Parts: sequence; C-alpha cells; structure tokens
Amino acid sequence: MDGSSSSETQSLEALNLEYCSDDDMADSEVEPERFKSFFDEKEFSDLQKMLDYCNWSYGFDLTSIQVDMELDEIGLIKLVNYVRSESRRIDGVPDLSSRTFLEGDRYLKPTMADDAVLFSLPQLASGSATATQQETAGTESYSMLYKKTQHELRLFEKAKEDMLHMRAQMDDFLRNNQETVEQLCDKRCEDSQTFSEPPKKAIHPFLIGQSKEDDDADYFSSYNYSAIHETMLKDKVRTGAYRDFVYDNKDIFTAGAAKVIAVDNSGIIDKTREIVFENGLGKIVQCLRGKIEEVKLPVEKVDIIISEWMGYCLLYEAMLESVLWARDRYLSEDGLMVPSHASLYLSPLADPEFVDNLALFWQDIYGFKMTCMQRKAYEEVMIQTVPPQGVQCANKICILELPLHDTDRHGLGLMQKEFAFVMKEDMDKLDGFVIWFDIKFDRTRKPDPWRTDSPWGFTTAPGKSLLNTHWQQGVMLIDPEKNQSVKIQKGERANGHITVKAAASYRRALEIDITWNTKEISGTDTGSRFKGSQTWLLQ
Repeated sequence: MDGSSSSETQSLEALNLEYCSDDDMADSEVEPERFKSFFDEKEFSDLQKMLDYCNWSYGFDLTSIQVDMELDEIGLIKLVNYVRSESRRIDGVPDLSSRTFLEGDRYLKPTMADDAVLFSLPQLASGSATATQQETAGTESYSMLYKKTQHELRLFEKAKEDMLHMRAQMDDFLRNNQETVEQLCDKRCEDSQTFSEPPKKAIHPFLIGQSKEDDDADYFSSYNYSAIHETMLKDKVRTGAYRDFVYDNKDIFTAGAAKVIAVDNSGIIDKTREIVFENGLGKIVQCLRGKIEEVKLPVEKVDIIISEWMGYCLLYEAMLESVLWARDRYLSEDGLMVPSHASLYLSPLADPEFVDNLALFWQDIYGFKMTCMQRKAYEEVMIQTVPPQGVQCANKICILELPLHDTDRHGLGLMQKEFAFVMKEDMDKLDGFVIWFDIKFDRTRKPDPWRTDSPWGFTTAPGKSLLNTHWQQGVMLIDPEKNQSVKIQKGERANGHITVKAAASYRRALEIDITWNTKEISGTDTGSRFKGSQTWLLQ
C-alpha cells in the first residue's frame, strides 16, 4: 500500500475540491465533462462508458486494478497519470506488474490537460456514483494552478510536434529525390575544381545507416492517414471481391465470428478501434497494434486468416511473408487462407501511341525539355492503365503461382522464370513488357487451386474488368538507346528470362530484370537473333 506524505495529502485534498466556489459556478458557463480514453483519442460524456470502452477494446479494467492493488485515492491519481504517460510512450497498455509508479510524487502531476477522470477519482475510490461538493482549501485551487502550468506545456508540445513534422517532410523529400540531390552536388563540385579522382557523392546525414527498422517505420507510417484507405475502399473490384466472398460463405464464417482479431502496425489501428466501438462490435473485435511477428494473439489458433497483402505487381511492399508467417504460427490445421491463390502474369507490350505518351511526353513540356525525366521512364516500373490492345500482340505467360495454403514463405525473396511468347501479329518493334496479377478465393483447401470456375476473385489484367483497380498494371519500357529494335513477324517466338527480387536499396521495393531474344526478319526463313537485357526498379 502506498503511503501518504503531507504533500501527497495536500494534493489529494486539492483534487477532492470542486475547484471553484458556488458563486463562481453560478457566474460562469460550465462545459460538460468529456472523459478521454486512456489509449486513443476517443472521448465520452460518461466516465463509466469510457472505462467500459478501455476494458472491451484494450483489456484494461481500472476498477479491478484498483481492487487488486488496494489503491486509495492518491494511488488512483498516480495510476491514472502513469497509464496516460506510458500509453503515449509505448502506444499501448503499460505493464502494471511493478508498483514503482506509486513511489514519490512524480505521478501526482497530471499527464493530460483538464483530465476529467482525475476530477472523478474521489467517487471511484469511495464507490459513490454521485459527485460531492467540497469547499476550496488554500489560497489557490488546484484547478487554477494546473491551468497556469499547462498553458506553457501545451505551447511546448505544439512546437515539438511542428518540428517532428518538418523533420519527417525533409526525410521524405531527401529519400525520394536522393539521386537528383547527389547529381547536383557532383555537378557543382566538377564545375568548381578539377579532381584527380571522382568526387564522393553527397549523402544527407539523415540517410546514413538506414536500417531495416527505419524502412519498416517509413512503410507503416505511410498507412497512418485516411487518404490511402479511401483509395483502397473506393476500389470496387478489390473491396467488392472480399465482401462477396464473406457474404456468400457465411456458413464458413460461422454466420458471425465469435472472435475477430485485427492486427495492424500503423496508427490507423486507433481509428479502427473507434469504428469497431461505434458499430457495437467491441465485444467481438479486438484490435492489436504491432507486427504480426511480434504481437501475441489472445488465442492459440485461428480458423481463418483474411488479409489484403497484395502490392503493385503483386509482390511490392513484401507483406506476403508476414501473412504466411501468421499462417505457419496461428492457422489451424484445416484453417482457411483468404484469398487462397494468387497468379502473376507477364506479356509483351506493343502500342507505339501509348508508349509515346509515357516516354516522349517529356521531350516538350510547354517548350521545355526534361530529358532526365524521360530517362526515368525507361528505368522504373510505371504503374499505368494499359489499353487492352497493347497486350494483344502475344500470349500471356504465368510467371508465378502462389497457392497460399502451401507456399513456402522463405522462398519469396527471389523469383525466376523462363518464358516464350508466340507473336499473334506483325510488330515493328517490341516496346516493353506488362505485369499484372489475378486473385482467387476458395471456400476449401481441397480443390484444384488453378481451376477457372471459382465464382470469387478478380483480375488486374488490362481491359478485363469494366472498372480499373488501384493496382492498375506494371509497365516496363524497353530503352531504345540500350536495346536494338527489330521487326517481328506473326508466329515468331520471343524467348527470355525474368528475375524478380527485393531491391538492394529498400527491401520492400522490387528489382525486375528481363533478358530476351527475338529473330530479325530477313528475306529467308532464317535470321539472326537479337538479344536484349534491362533492369527496372519499382519503388
């Protein structure tokens, strides 16, 4: 039991007061109290509703903790301030196995401005549901002293938030424009003096020693904001496919699951909790923030894992490995993966008008040449909506099949495939390659995973749906300065090899390398083969 010193007793007396006299109350308008959740931004007009919300959503039962720890009013004050302080720092429920927070006066100071919970602690400690008024003691009420000190603290916190936001913006700018900054630095060095050896590239100190943890932090923070989720939810092909599968198969979802566990490592999970509670699902849906590999689920096994892990060109963002880790750790022996199958396709591209709009566009921008931007068009995978006629020149090739119940998560870092296209029409030249993917849902693990009669699923192929998905297609243009163009006849074959792997610069990005060869058309039946090779980056 925490002892109470004289200073603690005075602080307790101050908190037990109404903070202003009856006359003052009559002369001023009193705003209704708002009780803020200990762990997110949700607010309530009633203290008990807030406590119930924290219990249902986070497993934090203040009343039970008070009884178990035998806390008096001073102990409750320290507990509330400690929980608010630690939940901000760790973004979760703090560890209460130690009673060290009860020692000293540190947590007698309120953590949150105008914390209505602190005003109601006397009732919690005594078990009374109604407030009792007491006369103000001392020369100045606790409330007045508190408000004076909190004004400066609010100004400091606002300045701190502004500085962190500016730092994040600068990091993003430098990361996205690093090559341009380096080239500019090199050019200035070359113009100013002659070096006996090439000058070293300038690297911003924020980018030195970029680690996997830094990459992950940037990745997950990109999902903190509403815009990206609005884009995905408005993708009717994607969202409708998941909805239809769940609604059409309510029997395997037990017509309403007994327990649903939502796991996300971005800040959007806080909004998810609010949505869950707002829709009356707090006793069924539990939201956990963290990586699936690091959080501990409240159950040993689950019956279904449902996830939308697909990125551009299917594998961008590298989230599939985490989903398969969850499968290996938590999915029951006869459990179901949703979706159940994914297929990645490659096709040659032949559409001069479409390609000119992408690449030659940069040659004249309102009278200005932007050659450096044109080079990027041949170095990067561009996410575009490809006209259906652009991929009608040859057959498509499936370069990767992923039956998600059986796929080995350890082999996802490198994908290699030989391919051979048969041209369906004469072509002046090969403009590039296009990548897209198909997704299938199945209600059982047993059937042939590549059957075509499953009513659930969708494709991101060019022109196969009335609506485009937000994934569109991945376009890789052949650089005419590095690879010779030759005419190809109908019936000719283009052979090649594709490698897809994680980029060295950023593990969630992709590096795609394709080598190919085609036959030159000549006056005879035979002709020499022309080889090409190129690498594209998707970042």
